[in-house]
Amino acid sequence: MHVRHYLTAVALVCALGGLGLAGYIFDRYGATAVSDKLYESELRQQLEVMRFFDHVKRVFITTDLLFGSLETYMIDPVRSQAESAQSMRGDVFDLLRPDQTQEREHLEISQKAIRALIGEIELLEEAAWSPDFTSSYEQLDRVDAITAELRDGVTALAVLAGARVQLAQANRNTEKERLNQAVWVAAALYVGVALLVLIWASRAVSTPLADLTANAQEALADRSKFRPVPSGPVEIRELAKHIGVFVDSLESEISQTQAVFNAIQDTLMVVDRHKGIEYFKPESPQPAGFDEKGFSNKQAIEMIGDDQLDTVRGEILACLDEQELRQFEVTLKHADSSLSYEARATAGSENQAILLLRNLTEKRQAEKRIAHLAYHDGLTGLLNRAALMQRIDQQMTTNPAQPFALFFLDADRFKTVNDIYGHDTGDQILQHIASALDNNVRSSDGVGRPVSFREGARQVPARLGGDEFMLLALGLCDEAETAIVVERLFAAIEAPIVVNNKQIYPSVSIGVAFYPEHGVDLDQLVNHADQAMFEAKRNGGGFSFYNSELGESNRRKLTIETKLRQAITNEDLFLMYQPKLDLASGDIVGAEALVRWRDGDAIVPPDEFIPIAESSGLILPLGELVMRQAAGQMYDWKQRGLDLNHVAVNVAASQFKEGDFPAIVTGILGEFGLLHNRLNIEITESSIIDDFDRTTDQLRQLREMGCLIAMDDFGTGFSSLSYLTQLPLDVLKIDRAFVNNLVGDAQAQSIVQAIVQLSHALGLKVVAEGIEELEQAKILQQMGCEEAQGYLYSAPLVADKFEHFVWPAVRHDAGRLGA
Repeated sequence: MHVRHYLTAVALVCALGGLGLAGYIFDRYGATAVSDKLYESELRQQLEVMRFFDHVKRVFITTDLLFGSLETYMIDPVRSQAESAQSMRGDVFDLLRPDQTQEREHLEISQKAIRALIGEIELLEEAAWSPDFTSSYEQLDRVDAITAELRDGVTALAVLAGARVQLAQANRNTEKERLNQAVWVAAALYVGVALLVLIWASRAVSTPLADLTANAQEALADRSKFRPVPSGPVEIRELAKHIGVFVDSLESEISQTQAVFNAIQDTLMVVDRHKGIEYFKPESPQPAGFDEKGFSNKQAIEMIGDDQLDTVRGEILACLDEQELRQFEVTLKHADSSLSYEARATAGSENQAILLLRNLTEKRQAEKRIAHLAYHDGLTGLLNRAALMQRIDQQMTTNPAQPFALFFLDADRFKTVNDIYGHDTGDQILQHIASALDNNVRSSDGVGRPVSFREGARQVPARLGGDEFMLLALGLCDEAETAIVVERLFAAIEAPIVVNNKQIYPSVSIGVAFYPEHGVDLDQLVNHADQAMFEAKRNGGGFSFYNSELGESNRRKLTIETKLRQAITNEDLFLMYQPKLDLASGDIVGAEALVRWRDGDAIVPPDEFIPIAESSGLILPLGELVMRQAAGQMYDWKQRGLDLNHVAVNVAASQFKEGDFPAIVTGILGEFGLLHNRLNIEITESSIIDDFDRTTDQLRQLREMGCLIAMDDFGTGFSSLSYLTQLPLDVLKIDRAFVNNLVGDAQAQSIVQAIVQLSHALGLKVVAEGIEELEQAKILQQMGCEEAQGYLYSAPLVADKFEHFVWPAVRHDAGRLGA
């Protein structure tokens, strides 16, 4: 037999064996394709489950933050995240096969937990409208149980998805191994007869694999995007494609996670129990002097400091050990400054804690500014009226045997100066007088410059409001000594000042009353000092001591009281209306009713007859008259087509003390068929101090009826910030004293911004009064102030002129004719 016969026989055997092997290889390839598809399906499920799992973890964090801090602005984002989790759960459910019963059960558990969590969020949202907004321990326990159930369900789902991927991958690898074995057996059979084919096949496989390896190494080295192999066998191209899809998915998840972290303006750290800080993102913007590069555990320890290190470490370890939220405050050192932070530690895993640090420095500073504002005048920095009255009352109560002098100062011709030179000049004059009071009294006999209000200063100056000041001088009881002090005050106050290249000579009238000689009651003593000041003004200026012969002022008040009583009976008083505008749209949204009194040919100023009405008890019938006229005017306008949102009426403190004020309001509105929401009740800070509980109760009744409640002239009186949170308020009005200084005064802007932020945090609308310049309106609008009134838009107007202002002339005339 020739060699060629053996070769032919071998070839025939190889051919027959090759056919069988080819069939086997074909079967293996089909099985491999099936395992690939199953693996892809399981991998897609796992990716979707992990997206769902990661989103649920974010829901955990934000839910902890919401129910831990009760910040109402977080309710909508948390609910949105819970609803997104519900949607993701549906996406996962759509990918499941009918035989995946365990996964479906866990998804049902997750669905129930998410619905329960959304229900708890909605309960919290409903409670947020309550004045005593809080959450109960029962609700916190329910939320913890719900989140635990949700965590267990999603975790089990993730474990099942991972197990199925591993099983599919193992099957896939097995099929590939069998396929490879068959290929290599075929290669061994054909090695002798198909060497060139094998060489070509080797190149066809090795070259794209080499390219695939090179691309992977290049992507790792340069952190560039992975590029799939464009040529080669289908298996290699598919493998490269799957690798590319997987890498893109990982990059997308990383980008999304990084975007979420970057969106958080607070400092964020991931702390490992054993390794320390593994991830760090500083707050935005970064504090001055902070260097993010090379941030390490050592640098973190230096920032925390030895005095706080054990506390911080203990809180983080307790968070990991107990797997629950821990909240504490810490001070971090940046360069030469120390900043206050609120720290919230949440367990991300058994050994990793997510630490969120919120910078509280500006908040603490704002709280100090607002606290200062409650006791001090915004323009001059002196104590305000209420704070001084408290100081005098404290002095008379704690040390009744010590005499003192009470100076009452009023600027001369101040209105004229304002009218001629403008309010800016007037403000500078008031600041000049305040400086003189604070710096230019004698230092002997205990009448030196004050150390501070809290330390019991010997000399306490204050601004009462407008152009009125008061000075408490402890230990001063002799008229001769007092005259020396007064002359020094005159010398300091009457020194000329230059404003806008104009020389102005300020002057004041001063009245002095002595304790206990001229009164042992606070109101009586202040009244006597006020009478002495008016006596000085009546005599052409200078100063005057109170004496028993000062009856002219009392007679004047008695005359006004008598005429006012007749005017109320005859309804001779009338109302003027100042429009209130929406700052954003410019639309007129309401008006403030202001009472005026014409006595013959003269207009009696409200600041003259209103105090007399309050002190005489006439404020009660006067208040009813004002409210009835305002309600009647609203009814008349409504009948003729001019339907304002509301009209604001000022209410004095005594109106809450006598009778049932809510019943009076209801009766008057009922006479004209008006709803309560048409009436805006404006109160001042001082009107709530004497009988806070009774006033608050009546305000709450009015608010429940539908009336809007506004705090007027905020910052000029004296009220605790805790009172502000307890009052049933809807609106807070910024006093014109702060609005006047807005333009060009960064400190005034900071104070107003703090008031706006405080109001919005309490859910209050902000109204600014006394706006006279367009720039003031722009600044207030940028700060978030909603409404405004002032001479920039309109002075107070009588009813007819108010109609012409808010109602086009044609429509107004048509209304008059009954059209």
